[in-house]
Amino acid sequence: MLKKLSRLKFDRKLIYFILITLVFFGVFMRPEYALDSFCILENQGDAIYDSFSQGRFLKGIFYILILKLNIGFGYKYIVSYLLSLFALVLAQFKLCRIISKDIKNELLSIIISIMIILNPFSIELMMFYEKGVMCLGILFAIYAFDLFNKNMEKKNIKYFILPSILMLLSDFSYQGISSIFIALSSIYIYKKSKNIKGFIINNIKMGLVYLIPALINVLIVRFIFVNTRVSGDVYIISTISAIFDQLPVMFKFFDIIPYSILLFVVYFISFIAFAIFRNSNYKEKLLDVFSYLYVFLAMFLSTIAPQLLQNTESVWLVPRSTYAFAAIFGLTFLLIMLKRPKSKYFKNGLVVLSIIVLFVQGYSFIKIEIDHYALNYLDRINSYKIGDKIREYEEETGKRVKYISYSEDQSKMYTYNGIRSRQDMNISGFSSDWSYRDMINHYTGLNLKDKKATKEDMKRCSSSNSNDFNIDKIIIENDTVKFCGF
Repeated sequence: MLKKLSRLKFDRKLIYFILITLVFFGVFMRPEYALDSFCILENQGDAIYDSFSQGRFLKGIFYILILKLNIGFGYKYIVSYLLSLFALVLAQFKLCRIISKDIKNELLSIIISIMIILNPFSIELMMFYEKGVMCLGILFAIYAFDLFNKNMEKKNIKYFILPSILMLLSDFSYQGISSIFIALSSIYIYKKSKNIKGFIINNIKMGLVYLIPALINVLIVRFIFVNTRVSGDVYIISTISAIFDQLPVMFKFFDIIPYSILLFVVYFISFIAFAIFRNSNYKEKLLDVFSYLYVFLAMFLSTIAPQLLQNTESVWLVPRSTYAFAAIFGLTFLLIMLKRPKSKYFKNGLVVLSIIVLFVQGYSFIKIEIDHYALNYLDRINSYKIGDKIREYEEETGKRVKYISYSEDQSKMYTYNGIRSRQDMNISGFSSDWSYRDMINHYTGLNLKDKKATKEDMKRCSSSNSNDFNIDKIIIENDTVKFCGF
């Protein structure tokens, strides 16, 4: 055994992937909080049940194993963080090894793998306490893609069953990222299908590998658990309408990277131009255009498909649930390299453009991360202020404060002035009626209970002109703190 291990060669590409992942996400080594974090820490039993009722069984198991440990939050957090690094690095490494069989240029295969796995939407995955399990879902999907790829070569039933199991594990981790399997598989279906019949059969197989685990996941939730996201009413027309209403924001990449539309257009013009001018044969040109449309539609439809399984009121397009869409830069780069372009100038131009995209993305990530920790700091300090005000009141009056009521401000804000927020990213705990209490309790050590706000309280808050946190808006009467949210 030791002799075998001694013969194994360390692949330096691992170092590259570790370094780029740390450049993008190394700051998250320091514990951070999202809205969900406070609910998880203060209501562990509910967090575990909610995970199972949403079909995220691996997340529920992770909570059972980690949350019950008698150690501080920092130690629990670092376990999830290290798991996310492991999953992301290994996913990049595995994908790189797969595509390196067809793309012999090491630099190109590395860049493509980074752009697909660490795409612009990956940052939101890292902003949740369960980041480790969510990223593990990406790793399962990549390994499923590898096995399905072998199915198209060897026609062995195990290469249908095994990727289906891995896709089920991916769904059990987090359903929003499993569509990366479709995006990658569609490219290799186009590449490896020898004729139209083979193309259709491979697409059917791919659909089954993706859909069967997804349906198993949904059926388990619907018949064993009761959860509003999947067990409520589904009005397909209204659901589709809600999805299309939110698509423009997704196409703008949720403004995670600046000038995203410009980058998107420039990138695609490059690919389309190559597709048109690469061949003089008219038929070849049409096939090239078809390949881009096919991959884009497969990726797009699989990205929004999970939303169709939710009840209409729960449709909410966010980066973490549309993860595969942001891989479009890397996916199209992969597709064009599989066509083996002969022009080194074109390949070099594509590399330069891709590095620019990664640089802009990394710079944007850093700005979002700085704001994220600034938000955490402001939430913590303001929670302390509330705790101090409560203790001063208790000392002065001799009364014990047991409850807290929540009312929204007139001009609804979701974060502090100057903090860059996108969808669910960088949202203050004070902006939500389901997170503020747990956040205050977590920071102050209090055990406040919810109490319904009166009409007078709501009127007082709605007449406020302030759109930022103001300690003067918080009043205490008898045993209740009356809080005006953002």
